[in-house]
Amino acid sequence: MKKHFLAVATLLLAVSVHAQRGYKGSNGVIENMTVEASYGYNMAISPSDLIETQDFSGFKTFQLGVRYQINNLWGVRGTYTNSIFKHKDFSDLSSKHHRLVAEAIYNIIQKNNANDFQLMGHAGLGAGIIKSETLSGNDFFGTFQVGITPEYFVTDRLGVFVDLTYMLNLSQNYSYAGTSIEKTTGSVFVPSLGLSFKLVN
Repeated sequence: MKKHFLAVATLLLAVSVHAQRGYKGSNGVIENMTVEASYGYNMAISPSDLIETQDFSGFKTFQLGVRYQINNLWGVRGTYTNSIFKHKDFSDLSSKHHRLVAEAIYNIIQKNNANDFQLMGHAGLGAGIIKSETLSGNDFFGTFQVGITPEYFVTDRLGVFVDLTYMLNLSQNYSYAGTSIEKTTGSVFVPSLGLSFKLVN
């Protein structure tokens, strides 16, 4: 299952970055691509039935992504996110969330020759799996996320960014503790810090 999920992740990212050819010439696909990695805090919000969500929150979210800039304002982004929710006192009460999301990106503030800062808004849809540490089987869900990303370029190709993303789990059947619950919509807020790298200057 893990190998199959990674294969789907690779396919999704490939589709997102080849969705449009670049605006900087015949080799624009590579010229307009940026890879990114980030690590952050997964703040569980809901569902909160029979648990204290803060007991399961922590610095346990890792994300990999690829961006493709269609033009000066718009782009697309594909991400894989892995979040672990583990009770601070009882490690057997835990679950792992895996997400694949394709998003549209809008450059609210653009980087230019005199400014090494940019501000991006992003939103998109995807799919996810919750793996429980206490139950057998997996919980598949749809996901929607929206966020904002201020980014500062240390060099022409290397950037540092902060990402603030709000995620919705549609038709979630497992709690953060990994127990079975009535189908609901879950929500998570993830602030993270990351690095980005443009493949071509």
